[in-house]
This record gives sequence, structure tokens and C-alpha cells, in this order.
Amino acid sequence: MIWIIGAALILVIFVAVITGVKRNASNAIARFELPLDSDKEFFEDPATGKRYDKKAYEQYLDSLGRHMQDAQLRALLNQRSEKTDIWNRMLCDALRAEIERRLAEQNRDADEEDENLEEEADINDEIAPFFWVDQETGASVGLETGNYLQDVFASRADEGFTGSGYDWNSLARVFIQEEKSGLRGKLQFDSQEDLFSVYCKNTSALGEFIYAFREACEDHDKILDLFSRAKKPE
Repeated sequence: MIWIIGAALILVIFVAVITGVKRNASNAIARFELPLDSDKEFFEDPATGKRYDKKAYEQYLDSLGRHMQDAQLRALLNQRSEKTDIWNRMLCDALRAEIERRLAEQNRDADEEDENLEEEADINDEIAPFFWVDQETGASVGLETGNYLQDVFASRADEGFTGSGYDWNSLARVFIQEEKSGLRGKLQFDSQEDLFSVYCKNTSALGEFIYAFREACEDHDKILDLFSRAKKPE
């Protein structure tokens, strides 16, 4: 007897919930209904003959789709796509549009990432043996020490210069002071013993520095002259 009462209670609750959902959906749709004398663009429900604000309802469906997760979009589309009434047709059209928008956005992001990688590869070819690394904000330029321009640093080996990242800092600072004074204070040096590293939030400023600095490094007499005024890091 008790289980019969329990089952009946569950059935009553289920019916009440379904009725509430339908009532809420009906109320949501009702706010888009237009009076007969409205000059707004409308669509008509063939089942009732009522007219509804087409633009406002499409905006509502668009907002609804944008707040759904991908799995929700596809599940709802699969569930409603076979229904032929105007409400489900418009809903499915909006869901398909949102899915296509997300796919286009993903493809656009992938294309931009590919372009960034190509640009970075081009820069690395042009500034080698230095290398460029894009950061979340700004970018950095690095160089593995111990190979490039070692003869320059050897010219002052008796003063303790070895060509470490810190020695490269000293050389770069002289270069900036004498050749690119407009960049003073804009670059951050984060070098280590085996790595010369410079970071800047402004990628244009960093690009201006590294292209000019590499050009100077390729001019042996010029870089020797600049290095002659470099101070040994303490």
C-alpha cells in the first residue's frame, strides 16, 4: 500500500514539473508576441496564427546558444532536429549557426597561431644565432653563450670576461647607451651564465634592439670598439 502511495506521489510531482516547464516556456515565448497593428518584422506560428517579433526572438535564440557548451548544443540539436514546427526549426537554425560560428572561430585561431609561428620562424632566421620567443605579454630574445663572438670576449680575458650571459649584458648595455639611447629603460635583462636573455613588453622595441644589435655584432671592428667600454659585471 505504501509503495502505491509513493508511486502516485512521484507521478504527481512529475506532472507538476512538466506542467511548470511548459508554462515557463509559454511565458518566455509570450513576451515576443506582437499586436496585429505592429510594423515590426515578424514570423507567424501556423498553429495559432499569432505573430512574434522575429529580430528579438532570433537575438534570444542567439544568446541562448552562446551560453551553451558544445556538448549541450549538439545534444539539443540532435533532439530537436526532426521536429517540424516553427519553434523547433528556428531553434535548430540558431544552434547550427552557433556551431558554425565556433568552428569558424577555432579555424581563425588556428590560422593566427600558424601565422605567428611563421613570423617567429622568419625572425629567427634573420637574427640567428639569437632567437626570438613570444611570451604571453611581450617577447624575449636569447642566445646560448660559448660560441658566438668568443674571440671578442677573449680580447679581455685577462679582466675576467668569458662570454657568459652576464658579459653579453655588459656589451648590450654599451650598445644601447651609444647606439639606441631611446631604448634605455625599456629592456629587461634576465641572463644566466650560459644564456643571454632580454625581455620587453613592447615587441616593436625589442625588434628594434635585436636587429640593430645583431648588425653591430656582425661588424667585427665595431663590436670590438663597443666591447672595449663594457664594464665587467661584479
